[in-house]
Amino acid sequence: MFKEVVEVIEVLDKKVKVRFEKNKACVCCNVSQICNRGDGILIIPKRAWDLKSGGRIEISIDERKMFLANLLLFLLPMVIFITTLILTKGSQEFFSFLYGFLAIFIYYVLVKIILKKYGNKFDVKILKKV
Repeated sequence: MFKEVVEVIEVLDKKVKVRFEKNKACVCCNVSQICNRGDGILIIPKRAWDLKSGGRIEISIDERKMFLANLLLFLLPMVIFITTLILTKGSQEFFSFLYGFLAIFIYYVLVKIILKKYGNKFDVKILKKV
């Protein structure tokens, strides 16, 4: 289970707005701008916790869901790109490369549409107050 300590910014009716900071592992990661975009603000369900602004809480995400996210965002597009290169190997190299990027672009557009339609299913849970 991936755990992180975050700061409560604002307590809403049924949700909590929290701010997280990049940890030391994120600094040396080449793709940290993808997962830590913006100012590091996340809105999560409050459930039965009594939280106040300025407090610190520990949140977690299930490892299986993190693995699924990595699979959908990194491994599957790579497979799509390589498959497109193999399927278009009879054409010129430039066009084959272009078709590969087009396939990845279409894939990410579809992922974006599906996430907008079905919402975020990565359930972030509050473990404890710190």
